[in-house]
Amino acid sequence: MTEPFPSPMLAAEPAQELSVIAGLFREPLETADGVLLGVGDGLSIAVDVFGRLTEAFEALPGELDGEDLRQACEHLTEVAAAAASMAASLADEERVLARLRGSIGQVGSSVTKLRSTVGVIALLSVNARIAAAHLSNGGEDFGVFTQQVTRLAKTVERTVGDLDRDHVGLDLLLRSAQAEQDTFRRRYGQSLAAVAERLDTELRLFRAHRARSATLASTIGERSGQIASQIGAAVMSLQIGDRTRQRLDHVAQALDLLMEDDPWYGAGTTVCLLQAAQVGQAADEFADETRRTSEALRRLSLDAAALVDLGADMLGSDGGSGGSFLDRLRDRIATVSALMTECQTARGKVDHVTESLSRTLGDLVRRAEAVRAIETDMRLIGLNAAFKCGRLGDEGRTLSAIAHELRGYASQIVEDARLLKVVLKDVMSDSDILDRQRREQSARSISMLEARIGLSVSKLGHGGDRLSSAMAALAGEGRHVSASLADNARRIITETRLDQPLRATVDQLERVARALPTSVPDRENRILAQIAARYTMASERKIHERFSPSTAPIETEDALADIFF
Repeated sequence: MTEPFPSPMLAAEPAQELSVIAGLFREPLETADGVLLGVGDGLSIAVDVFGRLTEAFEALPGELDGEDLRQACEHLTEVAAAAASMAASLADEERVLARLRGSIGQVGSSVTKLRSTVGVIALLSVNARIAAAHLSNGGEDFGVFTQQVTRLAKTVERTVGDLDRDHVGLDLLLRSAQAEQDTFRRRYGQSLAAVAERLDTELRLFRAHRARSATLASTIGERSGQIASQIGAAVMSLQIGDRTRQRLDHVAQALDLLMEDDPWYGAGTTVCLLQAAQVGQAADEFADETRRTSEALRRLSLDAAALVDLGADMLGSDGGSGGSFLDRLRDRIATVSALMTECQTARGKVDHVTESLSRTLGDLVRRAEAVRAIETDMRLIGLNAAFKCGRLGDEGRTLSAIAHELRGYASQIVEDARLLKVVLKDVMSDSDILDRQRREQSARSISMLEARIGLSVSKLGHGGDRLSSAMAALAGEGRHVSASLADNARRIITETRLDQPLRATVDQLERVARALPTSVPDRENRILAQIAARYTMASERKIHERFSPSTAPIETEDALADIFF
């Protein structure tokens, strides 16, 4: 701690005492000036800091409500809806596949009947060749018939064989599709539903936090501007140092004028008392102004600290985890993106099977249509053979019977094909549903969702960076300025140390005044008039008027202007 200002060894004569009075406050005044200059520099930096913070936070509400974050919300809303739809449709997909398995079982029954009918037709084609060979004309007229029957029998046999293979392949594909779908559903069904719900929740919180943060950002911007303005006012109040220096310079000049007069003590009593009053007033004003400024800086320090806390609330920090609420949403979306990547890979396997299933179902329908077309040719061939056999009488009876049976089995094929088509209609209806779901939930669709997630993450990242940058400035510079303001509030009171030397100066001036003889009026008025001419402040003139109204300067517009200094 600095030692208190020492009492000087005063000379015995009043003149000697007056000569050392100016030295009582010169060094403390220089110290006070240095302290106030340092405080002013610190406050100027604080004004700049809060000016930048004001600019940054006034821009944030527009950014928080800007197009980028709006689009990010829209994209994530779409992702949440798609994930929910995907999770909900898995059960529907499972039911469709189960219905298809049942329908394919009925297709199997129809194919079995067709295969049985084909076997009979193949046998009839052999019987037709044998019967035609025993006709008396050597069977020449029926060679074409038997060849056509044989060809149609083979065509039907081949077509039904293809149907059978398609059916077997379809059954295997369905089993595989069910297995892949079941694996996907068990592994990702609940996760997709949870992701959708979590995204909805996060987006609700995000929208609420975004709106609140926009309001807080506006408040922080406004309060930053107010703090900057108030610090500016505090900087102006530091001019008390300049005013005090001017006043003390005038006191020293007044004492010099007094000492230059001969004899100097002719006006000494009044001049010393006047200067004692001027120094006392300077001490009072300096103490009052520095106290007010210190209190203002202390309050501003608390305001700055509160502003930093408000910023932390706006940022959405929880538990010291750091980052803004935008950053946290971005991080949580990253887990959604990872799940979607897994889903895309797994769904690709389901897609591969269901695509094969769709193609095979199409082949199956085309085979069934081909069977129906063969029936027409077979009926025409049978009618033609029956007509020819009718002209042969009893000899053509056997071949006529074969032709009749052939027409009957052709009708049977038509009926079997019709029943198969009824079943296939249901199959194709379910296949269309499955195909539509596949397109909506395909790996490609998931990939598109991932792209939207990626775009949202990017937009949230940009917004988060801007918000975090503003908050880092507030947290770092704001805390530093708050501490600096508190330190400067302390320094103004504890380091200026001007009150004691000024009070000592007042005491010595009054002591010298008591030791001097009564002033001579003419000399007194002349000296006082010279002193009054040097005043620059209204408060100096008012004090002068108390001691010598006749020599007090007339207040003019120019003279009154110094009230602001």
